[in-house]
Amino acid sequence: MNAPAEQPLHVEAVIGDGLARKAAIVVQRDRFVRPLTTILLIIELALAVMFFVIGPIWAGILLLAVAAIGPLVAYATLGKLTTHLAATGFAPGTQLAVDYLPDQFVLSTGGSSNALDYAEIERLRITRSLAVLRRRNQKVLFLLPVEAVPAPARPLFGDAYRGRA
Repeated sequence: MNAPAEQPLHVEAVIGDGLARKAAIVVQRDRFVRPLTTILLIIELALAVMFFVIGPIWAGILLLAVAAIGPLVAYATLGKLTTHLAATGFAPGTQLAVDYLPDQFVLSTGGSSNALDYAEIERLRITRSLAVLRRRNQKVLFLLPVEAVPAPARPLFGDAYRGRA
């Protein structure tokens, strides 16, 4: 006799106040923690220190100014990104549902739905308020409220989720 099939997990969540801003911060942070960006920033700062020590000092100041431009622009555009996210799915009160099936999960909001295979997800990271998913070979993040990816659903993502909190 076969074991009964496990019921798909169905989860509903509502986008809360302030979640669009938290999502914008996660997106901006992700831009700066990529390995290439981090390595280039470290090299640039090391060169700036070298110029401060052996001269010319103006070159060190210039390198520090260039290194500061990226984070300053990211901070300056945070409001615009927050507004964009709120207009495209992160508006407070937006209701969404996620069905976790054996091979894929289906996200539904309003009158539309989107199905993604677990194999498409390269990494799943959980923060206090967001589940951050990165699709394979894509730079764009897929963000959900943390309530939409409960603990029983996380192992379905396999190696993409490593149990980090």
